[in-house]
Parts: sequence; structure tokens; C-alpha cells
Amino acid sequence: AHRLLSVTASPAVEYDLSYSPSTIKPLMYPMPADIWDQPATMPTVPFMDISCPRLPWRVTVVPRSKTIGYVTIGDVFEALYRALRINVTAAEFALIPSPDAKKKVTTTYQLRYKRQSDVRAYEDEKAHGLKRVDFLGEHTHFKGLTSSKGGVGGWILH
Repeated sequence: AHRLLSVTASPAVEYDLSYSPSTIKPLMYPMPADIWDQPATMPTVPFMDISCPRLPWRVTVVPRSKTIGYVTIGDVFEALYRALRINVTAAEFALIPSPDAKKKVTTTYQLRYKRQSDVRAYEDEKAHGLKRVDFLGEHTHFKGLTSSKGGVGGWILH
């Protein structure tokens, strides 16, 4: 994976997956203006299949651009955000293995909507209910990706 997406001792960005990618804070300077359009991997790949031990779902990343045949750094962050903003169904909530784990997910949801400073945003976030990102609990800080299949499509989110 590109250095910006890799697990390293000194990460290139600070990003809380429960927020929009527009909140990504660069930690390496200077950050190239075209960073989001750079390939996510070298060699380039037409898709990335990302899993996370804390999530019962995979996130498949495909290029947003029809003219570029490979996944970019921007594609990865956008796909993660969109996938984690999907509402949790009752069947998915039932996948949580224990009452204690269900309570942690519910608490994470409550903390997520309560952190909204705007009343309208608070009510909107609360009304839309549990999201997949809530399954991450307190582990929402992007630490990077590692290859699970030698870099051929399979990746693990940390």
C-alpha cells in the first residue's frame, strides 16, 4: 500500500473513520496536491477488498473514475467512509456475540450522535440510528492497511 495507507510507526495522516474524509489531517509535510489521486498500491490494482476483525463486513473499493483503471488513495478513504455510514439492520445487530458487546456498540452510537454540537446535526445523527462504524467501538482511528493476500486485492484495516 502507498505510504499514506500503510501501517507505520509514524503515520502520514490522522483520521477518525466516524467522520468524513474531508477531516483527514496530514501529519507529513509537504502533502502533494494530487495525493488523493495517487495509486493506493504499486503495482496498481483494479479493486481492493478490505476486511477488519471488528467488522462482519468487507469493504470493496473500486475506482471512482471511469478513466482511471486503478484504485486511488481517495477511493480508499471514500469507500471506507461510505461503507461505515450504512445503517445496521436488526439481523446484523444480532451478529454481535454477547450482550456486553451489544452494549458497547450501542454506547458508541450514543457517543457518536451526542458529540454533535449543532442541534439539527444531533437530531439527524440520532434519528438515523446505528451505523456500521459503531461496530468499531473506540477503535475508529485509521492506523493503516496491511496486505492479507500478498497485495492481490485482500487488505486488512487497522
